[in-house]
Amino acid sequence: MNKETIIQNKVIAGCADIAFLWRYQVGEFYTMNAQRITIGFEGAPDVWGFRKSDGKMIFLELKTMTGKLRPKQKEFKENVGDKFPVIYGVPRSLDEARRIINGNNNQQEEV
Repeated sequence: MNKETIIQNKVIAGCADIAFLWRYQVGEFYTMNAQRITIGFEGAPDVWGFRKSDGKMIFLELKTMTGKLRPKQKEFKENVGDKFPVIYGVPRSLDEARRIINGNNNQQEEV
């Protein structure tokens, strides 16, 4: 399991008291019959959901401490996260994800 997947699992489980979250799967997969299936769309955040207190939509692009947004992820941030009244963030830990969901996001760094 890669480091981002570990962070994703911790965030989904560790925020269950404040949000309903699920992993948004993107990529290509093959069936047992070798049929190729593509799901999701490039640039979509890793975790989607909504805040329990008010139903506000949440998009989280989870990264390791050194991870950076890819061009399509930056495009999603600019076209959705920055333009609409949703919760969007790039947490690198469970604590940071909880701060973002609770509205205490002070992300200053370039992501």
